[in-house]
Formats: sequence, C-alpha cells, structure tokens
Amino acid sequence: MSLQPRPGRCRRTGHTSNGPSRTRRATAALAALLLAGLLSGCEIDILSLRYGLPIATSDGPNAPTAGDSCTAALEHTGIVDRTGRIVECQADGAGFVWNALPEQGSATPLIIVYGDSIAVESSNQLRTALGPDWTVVLRSFGGTAPCDWSKWAERDIRAYRPAIVLTSFIGNASSPCTWTDGVSVSDETLVRLYSSHLATIARAGAAWGARVILSSSPPPSNVGFVQRTAVIAAATWRTARALAAEGLPVVASDDGAVLQDPAANGRTGAQWLPCNPDGSENGSCVDGQVQVHAPLPDGIHLCPSLEPRPSPDDCGARNIGAERYATALADTVRAVQAHAPLPHGAPATVGATASPDFVPSVPERLADTRTNGVTVDGQYAALGAVAPGYA
Repeated sequence: MSLQPRPGRCRRTGHTSNGPSRTRRATAALAALLLAGLLSGCEIDILSLRYGLPIATSDGPNAPTAGDSCTAALEHTGIVDRTGRIVECQADGAGFVWNALPEQGSATPLIIVYGDSIAVESSNQLRTALGPDWTVVLRSFGGTAPCDWSKWAERDIRAYRPAIVLTSFIGNASSPCTWTDGVSVSDETLVRLYSSHLATIARAGAAWGARVILSSSPPPSNVGFVQRTAVIAAATWRTARALAAEGLPVVASDDGAVLQDPAANGRTGAQWLPCNPDGSENGSCVDGQVQVHAPLPDGIHLCPSLEPRPSPDDCGARNIGAERYATALADTVRAVQAHAPLPHGAPATVGATASPDFVPSVPERLADTRTNGVTVDGQYAALGAVAPGYA
C-alpha cells in the first residue's frame, strides 16, 4: 500500500453521463479539480494538466486496467492503471470501459524523488533550487525505505515520464517490508534489501528513458546512527555503480556530504558549519556558524527548531541544512542532464565495481545508454517508451 497521500486521493471528481458536451464536462471537471487542489493544499495533479481531464493516481497495483468496466459516474475521468498507462472511462455501447489514451511525455523537465523524511523536509528547497523550469513529483514519506516504493516505481515512471529519477534514503528499518516475522532484519539483510529495491527503482527509470541518481542522505550528527547510515550510503553507491557497469544511465552521488563534519572521523554529520561567505545566511548565523542538523538527541533531521518535525514547509526556523542539501541535489541533477562531471561524486566503496561513472583518478561522468537525446534504446521501447519531453 502507499505510505503517503497519493496525488489522486484529494482530486477524484464524479461525473454523470448527462448534461453538457464532453468538452464542456471535461473542462469544468478540470477547473474544479485545480480549484480543489489549490484550496486543499494538495499538489496539483500533473497528469490531469497533461491529459486535460481529472486523473486519479492512488489505486496502485489494484487499479483497473484498459478494458475493465467502469461506471457512468466516472465517465471522462481518468486513472493511472496498474501498468502505468493513462486510461479514461468512456462509453462503450450500453456500458462504460476504461480505454487507454495515447501516452504522452512531459513537455518540461520532470523529476521523481523517492525518499524518506529528509527528502520530504528538503522538498520545497529542492523545488526552489531547481527553479520554475522543473517539476518535482515527490514519492517520499518519513520512516520509509526503498522497498516501500519499488512496487510503485515502474507504474509511476511510465505515467509521469521523468527526465530524472532520484533516490535519497538514510537507512530506515521501521517499515513492515524491512521486517521478518514482525522483527527488524539484521543490518546485513537490510543492506541487501536496500540494494535490491534501489536497483528495482533504478531499472524502472532506465527502462522508460530516465537518468537515475542514487544519492546519499546527509549523514547524522547523532553518532548512534552513523554506522548504519554509512553502510547504507556505501551500499547505495555500489548498487549505482553495478548498474552503470551494465550500461544503464545510473550514477552514484554523495550530495549528503555537504552537511558532513569535516573534522570527524568517518561519515558523521555536522551540527554546525561555517556560514556562507556571500552573506546569504547571515540571519541564521551565530558567531559565524549556522545550524545544519536538528538538535541532539535527534541529529538526523535538518530543521533546527523541530517545530514540527520534519515538515517540508512549516519548520519553525529557516532550514539551512535543507537548503544546502537541496542545492547539492539540484547541482547534481543539472550535471547529469548536461553529461557533466558530478559535483558531489560518491567516494570509492569497498568492492566497488569499475563502471562508466567510476574510474579511479578520472572525474565521474554519466553513462547514457541512449543513442541520442530523443530516442530511447530501452527494453520497453516497443511498448511506447519515449524520451522525456517527447510525445
């Protein structure tokens, strides 16, 4: 099941088969949907805007698919079916069925972010850092792990057609998918779980034409969590490099390192770091230092006030840690798009597989399996996969 409100849950609109023309009904429904989204604070559904009718995305693996029956009340509304296609409820003789619509790519750059509370906490900052030309689709929720999202990944990615798929997980082990018989698995098993489900997400992204960034979450300043999070970060990078060695467009990035304590041994987060010399953080500086992690004993999240924790937009103080992390992520996204060296390339990992994104003493670069920037040389090309931005 989904662990966050899926985009369609607050936007479902019923329709009847009588009344105005189809065009008027669809236009009125879409206007109502947008207004409802604005009033409720829900993210305006990107797919509804793209296809011009209300589209629900919340049904997941149990969603109907093309050819299944629907009801008159759902006529001229759409869903993302369980394979990721956009289907519309249309009249079919005396009944109604879900019919697949021609698949469309995103006209502007779009990124899907899979992650946990740190990804949620820095999501608004990431939107700001990427700028208005980018659309961010957040698939993140506090306490989750990659196994919570991998079953959604191919469906999400096929539907949204992102240019970039990005993952950011710190190492949570509180989801049922990380348990065995109700007990948390060992760290060794957790590493295998993270690696396998990150690979599932990455393969789905590559198959539908996206470039994939397996990034690190900022290391915690709470030393009690340092060992596990360091092991998860290393496993994340090894997974990325193994996939890149297969020729997939996947890179390993250590964006979380921007909040690392430079004086600490190992991968430990800083509680405070020097303020930016450009003066942009002066309002949050104390004696030349700025807080970049939540106060101990938390030391994992980034909001310095923890009021509330970890809200993406209601932190009680300016969230410098989230700003710096989001800026690092955005810089990496732009580098991957430009096929440029990664600004925060991941360090060598024990047993790292030599790959196009990691060659000792050579800047890390993106390995792109596509023949050019327009077509997709992927296993799903015959099913209609297109490069992001192209219908």
